[in-house]
Amino acid sequence: MTDYSALYERFGMLLVSQTGMTDSPFGEGASPAQIEALGFPVPDDYALLLQLTGNEVDPSLITFPPEEISLLTIDQLAPGPDGQVAIARTRNGDPLLLTDRGLVLGDRVIAAGVGDLIGKYVRGLESGTLRIEQGPSGFTFTRNGEYVDRAAFATL
Repeated sequence: MTDYSALYERFGMLLVSQTGMTDSPFGEGASPAQIEALGFPVPDDYALLLQLTGNEVDPSLITFPPEEISLLTIDQLAPGPDGQVAIARTRNGDPLLLTDRGLVLGDRVIAAGVGDLIGKYVRGLESGTLRIEQGPSGFTFTRNGEYVDRAAFATL
């Protein structure tokens, strides 16, 4: 079983080290009561991310691949049709959906879950495949100096 707490801690340290930020870009964590009050099932890996970060990351500081995802705050989460929950939006406004199939962007499953997605970021940053670079509107992830779109992300 994956130790999501350790994985998320490594991710936070990588963000700080590669951006030069003095603190993690994440906001204050959500309480278990706030997560329960959402009124829909929250997988353990995502619940832990909410507890650690509140899902709050200022998109003017950093966005995530693919498609420059900005996380939605816990107050913005609500179940949609078929129990799907948008947990983030791309720079074009497309939702990243948490579904029973995994994390879905458009018609593609991009990760088995939130922990898997963060794991891809960590592996990419630790291997040097991904880098965090200053962009015109904050930090973003790049691969070989290029923007990480859905096709590039699928090969990670």
